Amino acid sequence: MTKSVTRAKARSKPVATFDTPTTVQVFIPEFIPFATLKALDPQLLVKGKHRIEIGTIQGGCCQKLLYAVIQKGMVTKIEASPCAESKHKPSKETVALFKKARSKVKDLGVWRPMPVTELAVLAFSRPDRFGTGAGCVYICHGDYCVFCCVYPPRCWIETRTASPDIILN
Repeated sequence: MTKSVTRAKARSKPVATFDTPTTVQVFIPEFIPFATLKALDPQLLVKGKHRIEIGTIQGGCCQKLLYAVIQKGMVTKIEASPCAESKHKPSKETVALFKKARSKVKDLGVWRPMPVTELAVLAFSRPDRFGTGAGCVYICHGDYCVFCCVYPPRCWIETRTASPDIILN
């Protein structure tokens, strides 16, 4: 093994790991439904499997597209598109932090299948359901945030100042 490979491996290992009590804030991303969702013809989606773009969730590195996964006329789940720079699945530690953060927010619930005929109505009347339907939240400490979504399981690290008007306690 060459010295450069040995140094590269040494740099990739943490030199210290520790836990510290700190304040962590959890935010729900804002869902912006596409206006075209109102013109959706549910009858075209009654048969077969479909994955359609329904809007975006705002925040951080990019706008993340949200998709409705439809099977036999039922919206079975909501998926978020990953940012281009998020090629890797999150570590076990990040997943544990994400699960803990989600458990602290009481109203997130889980996505329950619904008829595609109700999709547009719910998207415009309860937009909070869609970001959380994809399992997305921000987990922030100071000016740094981890934005994670369950579907697909991806996280993005962002630098931003969290808006105090959307803090969930």
